[in-house]
Amino acid sequence: MNITIGRNPKSTISVSDSYDTVSYDHAEIYMDGVNIMFIDHSSNGTVINDQKIQNLTVSIYRGDVIKLAGRYLLSWDVIEQYVGIPGRPTVTRNSHGEIASPVSPDRNGRVTWNKNEVVTPGQRLAGIPSYNDYERREPERNAWASREENDGRLSPSEEKDIDAWNWGAFFFGWIWGVFNKVYLSLVQLVCNVVIFFANANGLLAIGAVFQLASLGVAIWMGVKGSRLAWNQHAYDSFEHFKRVRHGWNIAALITFCVLILVSILSLLLFMDVISRLV
Repeated sequence: MNITIGRNPKSTISVSDSYDTVSYDHAEIYMDGVNIMFIDHSSNGTVINDQKIQNLTVSIYRGDVIKLAGRYLLSWDVIEQYVGIPGRPTVTRNSHGEIASPVSPDRNGRVTWNKNEVVTPGQRLAGIPSYNDYERREPERNAWASREENDGRLSPSEEKDIDAWNWGAFFFGWIWGVFNKVYLSLVQLVCNVVIFFANANGLLAIGAVFQLASLGVAIWMGVKGSRLAWNQHAYDSFEHFKRVRHGWNIAALITFCVLILVSILSLLLFMDVISRLV
């Protein structure tokens, strides 16, 4: 029996959709005699003991650290519910204390472990690319994975920062909302459409009401937009959130300055035309 793993609700081990880099059908685990085999089918790979594998079959042992897409920690307590764990050494050390490493994949893509070869710490495992780039990013690792160690809570400073005014959300409204998964902001788009048709048909009172509604939504986006986007898992990490918000704020500032400049030039041009007519 193969144990299926992924975001597919029908998987044996189903992963939350909040881990959106984990594939729908990410991997499988099955028994090959006394060996536990792990098959990666994913687009983002799996990190096993700090080494990334992708579209390969490898042996795994009790104690291995397995992270789907480098984010979701696959617990052995969960695996043991479906697989009987044989009395075997882990993938990192055998019974003689030697560090194990995989040999190169065969022509069928299968990787087995050579438990007699000593590998120095940090040495690249044969046939499997190093994932040191991921380790260098460890301080910025995915927020949702790291929050598990802290009951999903943000630190007090992060809580304060995430509730700060968002100029990008206020200025760009529903456009910002679509890119940041806050789809309630589309209410502003509906208001803008109503305003256009109301003014085009001379219904100025209705247009004015919806203009106030659109402004209210814009203010609400500025105040609550960041929190709503964070709760929708729109960002990979808190650092990613800050970079995205900063980018939108800069875009809002540039756009605002351009509009002010255009307004001033238009006013000067209008005044020049009036002076010529007079």
